[in-house]
Formats: sequence, C-alpha cells, structure tokens
Amino acid sequence: MTNTNQLLKNELALMDKSFGKLAQSFEQCKKISLGKKLTEDEEIAFEALTARFSRLSGYLLQRIFRTVDVIELSIFQ
Repeated sequence: MTNTNQLLKNELALMDKSFGKLAQSFEQCKKISLGKKLTEDEEIAFEALTARFSRLSGYLLQRIFRTVDVIELSIFQ
C-alpha cells in the first residue's frame, strides 16, 4: 500500500470517529423541542452540533478530498 493510500485510510478513520461524535450530538438535539425557548444547556447542545458539523465538513473538504486528489494525480503521472 502506498503512503498516500495509507494516509487516506488513516484520514477516513479519523473522519469516521468525528462522524460518531456528530451523530451523538444530533441524537441529543433531536430530543429538544423547538416550540419553546431553549434553555442554556439546549443552546450549548445545538452549538456543539453545529461546531461538529462544521469541523467534519471542513475536514472532508480539506483533508479527504485533497488526499484523493493526490492519489488521482499520482495515478496519471
């Protein structure tokens, strides 16, 4: 396995771990009723959800897709 393939495998494992945390936050926020004013703890739960989503989407774009690009470019050289 080449270094870039191993790097991609490692990056995907890290992304999968981050996705687990995002899913955990999502499950927590699904239980919150949006028909009333949010408590401070509920606001914190939503902030955690949005922060984790942002980190995961940034990670996908900055790390995973770049690594895939490197692999594709090395194939055609």
